[in-house]
Amino acid sequence: MTSRIAVIGNRGANIGAWMAGDLALAGFEVRFFLWEDQQECFDAVHAPGGVFMNAPASETVSGRIGLGVPQCITGDLSEAIPGADIVVLDVAANELDERARRVVPHLENDQVL
Repeated sequence: MTSRIAVIGNRGANIGAWMAGDLALAGFEVRFFLWEDQQECFDAVHAPGGVFMNAPASETVSGRIGLGVPQCITGDLSEAIPGADIVVLDVAANELDERARRVVPHLENDQVL
């Protein structure tokens, strides 16, 4: 079972934030990275120390609600990616090339992107 997940970015429907919070509640080791242009989300997640999951528990992977606390919330890719089994990108399609170019140098062998 994969236990370490890096969630990179948060766009549109807040999929990155929801994924980070829900997977943390499910017991995964989650590192949540936000880009420098996502400061508002960074502040909203960093202040309480995580993502408050208020959807019905039946709609979550964890089956829980409450504060999902990632291992770290960071703006540093070198803190988020190393050691992760899976690296998830939540980016807009028109940003994929530029964002992926910044992520790739931090990837390690055997990581799934």
